[in-house]
Amino acid sequence: VERVFCSLHERAIKTAWLLLDEMEMQWVPLSYTWRLNERHYGALTGRNKRSCSEEFGLAQVQRWRRSVSEAPPPLEAEAAAALLDGRYEGVPAPASESLLQCADRLRPFVRGELAEAMRRAVDECGVVAAEEGRAVEVPSFVISSSENVLRALVRDLEGLADEETPLIDVPHAIPLVYSLDADLQPIPSGLAKAPLRAGWYMADPDRLPPPPKTHPPGGG
Repeated sequence: VERVFCSLHERAIKTAWLLLDEMEMQWVPLSYTWRLNERHYGALTGRNKRSCSEEFGLAQVQRWRRSVSEAPPPLEAEAAAALLDGRYEGVPAPASESLLQCADRLRPFVRGELAEAMRRAVDECGVVAAEEGRAVEVPSFVISSSENVLRALVRDLEGLADEETPLIDVPHAIPLVYSLDADLQPIPSGLAKAPLRAGWYMADPDRLPPPPKTHPPGGG
């Protein structure tokens, strides 16, 4: 592992720590960025699915959770201010986010800091391979984040359509693996399960949960 990138959320941070500790690679650089934070659920923040479903209807809650462009009702300014601390000084925190909005604020990290780090690693391996006349394995990068941020990342990596996006599943504590080519583009894998074409889960396929169901518009 060359480097680990992590959100500012406690669970993602502890996941990154556990990963490096179990691999006895505590020395690997660990970088934090708010752009990997979970999607902002607005007025639904801190509430359980049952209470939200009772107020808005299960179908509407499912659309907010699984759709691409629908954002939950915004969080009131006073409640939003109470959730901010020193980690977010100067951060343009949203009041609510759709998955598309989440992808928009994630993209500068992916195309900037992450892509630059991976490009440096590829270039350095190319130099070593040329000097020593042998193949060199390019190191791995790890992202520790939350479900919807990873769904947004997968959507962009795989180039998935709006109707495919709700089918992206992100099981807890199961690594999703991508191999990239020299241009940092995903390499299709026979281990990928639809709607994915390149990413595959590092787990026994029989133990993976079934893909999520979609919910048609209307009622609730």
